Amino acid sequence: MVQAIADLWKPWADPYQQRDVIAGINEQIRVFKDAVPELSREGVIATRESARRILGKIADLQHKITDLQHECDGGASPEMRMRLAGIRCRPDYVKPLDDNYLKTLNDIKCECDAAIQGTLTTGRGNQVKKWCARSAWALMCRFSKSPPTSGSANSPFRYSAGMICKIIDPKTGGDEIPDLERECEAVLKTMSIRTKRSKKIS
Repeated sequence: MVQAIADLWKPWADPYQQRDVIAGINEQIRVFKDAVPELSREGVIATRESARRILGKIADLQHKITDLQHECDGGASPEMRMRLAGIRCRPDYVKPLDDNYLKTLNDIKCECDAAIQGTLTTGRGNQVKKWCARSAWALMCRFSKSPPTSGSANSPFRYSAGMICKIIDPKTGGDEIPDLERECEAVLKTMSIRTKRSKKIS
């Protein structure tokens, strides 16, 4: 079934070949299977608490960097300002809160917010389907020249998401490949919103 998933994503993006795509899918499935127990009630609670801790550390980090920037800009002594000026003149100097850094922090915050929201509104079964759709989206973006779309149940993105779900949970869908329309549409909408936010930040 893994090879069938890989074939759905042809033509593959350069420089990937069939063995690369199959290896990437197998690795993602292995990681996913290891994570499935975490989608239990206890695992969901652990995810929510972990996301909250990360958000707290990001807030602390941003506060400390802002304080550092203020101290360097206006709070430093005359001698320290002269010393720091030499560093800022270097061609490889990067501001503590440059655009790439801010976008990375924003992406992490979005994932944490989504994780917290997901643990409050979805059950274990929906979590598995949601992550199958997200896995298919991420893998297809990496390995295929074609962007993920969800126009029909037979679209490469939607059908491969169902195939991944069948591998992870063979009981899903009975004898058929499950159609993860809702989950795939939700992933496409979420990723579209995040792309727009990133463009605004840049």
